[in-house]
Amino acid sequence: MITFTAVSKSYGTVRALSDLSLELRRGEIFGYIGPNGAGKTTTIKILTGLVRDFRGEVLIDGVDVCGDRGSHRVRGEISRRIGYLPQDVGFQEWRTVEHALQTFGLLSGIEPSQLALRVDAALERTGIAEHRRRRIVHLSGGTVQRLRLAQAILHDPEILVLDEPLSGLDPASRVDVKEIVRELAGRDRLVFVSSHILSELEGLATRIGILHEGRIRELGTPAELRHRYQVGTVVEVTVRSGALVEAAVLSGRPVTEVEGVGGNGPTVRLHIDPGTDLDEAMAVVLRRIVENNIPVRSVRHLQPSLEDVYMTLTRGGAA
Repeated sequence: MITFTAVSKSYGTVRALSDLSLELRRGEIFGYIGPNGAGKTTTIKILTGLVRDFRGEVLIDGVDVCGDRGSHRVRGEISRRIGYLPQDVGFQEWRTVEHALQTFGLLSGIEPSQLALRVDAALERTGIAEHRRRRIVHLSGGTVQRLRLAQAILHDPEILVLDEPLSGLDPASRVDVKEIVRELAGRDRLVFVSSHILSELEGLATRIGILHEGRIRELGTPAELRHRYQVGTVVEVTVRSGALVEAAVLSGRPVTEVEGVGGNGPTVRLHIDPGTDLDEAMAVVLRRIVENNIPVRSVRHLQPSLEDVYMTLTRGGAA
């Protein structure tokens, strides 16, 4: 649906993007991850037409987002297809929720005859219809973020671009906003979500691109990234005596480290050499436990987190 081809952008001597090439698919939630300053916001501004002075090409279903870098018709077509939630949406807090959405709708070109229906639909989809007559100043942070989402989907766009949508939210509000995003993506939209905290997008993004120093370092589904790097591969063993487990399994590969943890009974986490096949490693660990007659309460494989993958890729300023 969207194709970036060799896109580069500099601000003076600072290179924000360097030959970025990327394909985004309809129906996916694409997580765009990178540290602050990696080029995420520049990518979004190029996609939404806010930055037009760049090298390379960005197409939406074959249409250049910049057209002739001056075509009002093309810009209008692209803006109708994209809903954009920037990091900071400026609301006049004295307005009611409904009044604010009506104002945004008129500014975005929605026909007055359709405005009420669009506002009602956006309020229902984001779950804030009950707050429609409340003034924004009296809303919680989570409700304000839902209102920001409502303004982004007001014109029913095919593409939803969310820049740090979970930033500053409490855990309960993050769960709510994630659920809304999943529901929106289920309507055959493309949802593009940026964040500098990879763990925020665990369980949300269906595909992830990791950006570092203006380049895509890795691309894949969460499962593919975990499998590809096998970082943080840990086997957790709970037994009657943690010391016996440590003595039995610490000697030699594939266990590189034994970490004692609390919990229900003596538990240790066995860090497995990333270069070892997990099935083979589990067989070795279990054999050593059996050979030492250690009573085991549980053995389980702890999946590496996406944060582990991210830290491995960006540690040390990899190019």
